Amino acid sequence: MIGMYVFDRGYLDYERFDRMTDDGFFFLTRLKKNAVIRKVYDFKIPDDSAVLSNQMVLIGTTQNRAEN
Repeated sequence: MIGMYVFDRGYLDYERFDRMTDDGFFFLTRLKKNAVIRKVYDFKIPDDSAVLSNQMVLIGTTQNRAEN
């Protein structure tokens, strides 16, 4: 069974995101405009989709970054 969490962008806790990833959970969140991200992978989106982007990213700065 795959677990998925969905967060509002007002919630940002890198340590908790890392623990969830370590425990085998995925999460989806809208990031704040000033979020620092490094794109790892772009997922394909159907041409008729309302989704603007679907990416796997690393979040945070070098001083405060999620490990996963």
